[in-house]
Amino acid sequence: MRTGAPPRSDPRQPGRAAVGMQSGRPNGQRAASPRRRTIQGVICPRCASEAIYRYGRTKSGKKRFLCQACRRQFTLHPSVRLSPAERPACPACRAPMHVYMRESEIIRFRCSRYPNCRTFFKRTVREG
Repeated sequence: MRTGAPPRSDPRQPGRAAVGMQSGRPNGQRAASPRRRTIQGVICPRCASEAIYRYGRTKSGKKRFLCQACRRQFTLHPSVRLSPAERPACPACRAPMHVYMRESEIIRFRCSRYPNCRTFFKRTVREG
């Protein structure tokens, strides 16, 4: 490296000398990483901490949250699971059926012995 050499010009900004590294900040300083904001009014279901961040979305589009204290991921209104008594038995082989797909008002069940038993059916969800 030559001493006393004039600073190279920055090709992104004509007529201006390059400063520091390629970051454009003096002495190669990095920009501060953006801090995540905690969400007010949301409490972790595991540890009751209020240090909660938004952490993307689930496959169904619900907001997912992350607890900073215990690292648990959760949603505000989790989907309701069917109890084993509410799950039907397969009409062909009497094996328990599993929820295969959920739509807005329809639940599709598939036999737990799939692919040996390919029985499936739909049930409409009744509200009330």
